[in-house]
Amino acid sequence: MWKLNSLVGRCRDRGIEGLGYREIYEATGVATSTLTSIMNNKTKRIDQDTVDRLLTFFSQKLGEDLTINDLLEWKREKATYN
Repeated sequence: MWKLNSLVGRCRDRGIEGLGYREIYEATGVATSTLTSIMNNKTKRIDQDTVDRLLTFFSQKLGEDLTINDLLEWKREKATYN
């Protein structure tokens, strides 16, 4: 599960603006359609480049070193393997 909404909230709590899809896209190159999918937890896979770009962006915005745990949370789901 993505925690991008949480990172945006942390930024806004600190008075950091410019966190719409367009602004994030312009700063990171992550497509707005991808950002929409992430924000709504509708992604089917995780792309390492996307993770890196978003972590770099939010680390700079927040002035702290973020890790993948700040962006993603794994929750075990019922397995549906064939």
